[in-house]
Amino acid sequence: MSVRRILPLLFAGLTVISACKKDDNDDNNNNSNSNEININSYPLFSGMIDGVKIEYLSTDGHSIGFGVDQSIDTVNNQTAAIYHSSLNTLADDTVKLFTVRIGTLNFPNGSLQENQFANFFFTGSYPFTLDADEGIEINWRDDDGNIWSTSNGTANQSGSSFTIANKAVDEDLEGQGFYAVKIKADFNCKLYDESGNSKTISDASYVGYFVKY
Repeated sequence: MSVRRILPLLFAGLTVISACKKDDNDDNNNNSNSNEININSYPLFSGMIDGVKIEYLSTDGHSIGFGVDQSIDTVNNQTAAIYHSSLNTLADDTVKLFTVRIGTLNFPNGSLQENQFANFFFTGSYPFTLDADEGIEINWRDDDGNIWSTSNGTANQSGSSFTIANKAVDEDLEGQGFYAVKIKADFNCKLYDESGNSKTISDASYVGYFVKY
């Protein structure tokens, strides 16, 4: 397994793990014995997009990514953080294919505690919001390289839902020293391109990691 860090630009960070598998505990982290998607599944996205079944699996070569976008207020000593988790393209493991962003975690600059980070990801329902400000944003890159987002176009999410069904803390993700929260989420939503065209995601699940920075 290889790990690559991309240096932050301003207050943004991204980390990619290629071919990520938990080799030390396969019984707790695999999809091989069941088609059921749960918190013990390897990272994945599975769902219908405009009626077409789409799946991205970390076990078929899609790398996983995680990072944070931060706004740092030096006057009031406060950081506002939006965390993201992604499955990346097969051709270039730095290009996000499917991304879930969750915000906003506020904390004094440089003093985010592990329990505060873990508690931020609660099981239950979350709203879709513009740019994941106090809520959820989902982005998808289609086969033609077009970006679809819950925040584009009208951003209308009437009838949409996003629920974290389960979560688990990993204090040393892949032995790389990352403090991470793994989630299994179920959702449906509308995606828009920059021209306002829309697509519908239904019967979807996402399993992925969010990492404390």
